Amino acid sequence: MFDSGALQRLIAENTRGPIDAYYKIRALVCVEIWCRQFADAPAP
Repeated sequence: MFDSGALQRLIAENTRGPIDAYYKIRALVCVEIWCRQFADAPAP
């Protein structure tokens, strides 16, 4: 769903300090959690 290279660069830049990507990373984590709970969940 997401470009893993772009995510790795975003996290690396956030860690090194040139950018503050906290809200972007948090939003992506929320999407991941939502997908695991609803999109990837087996049908009832």
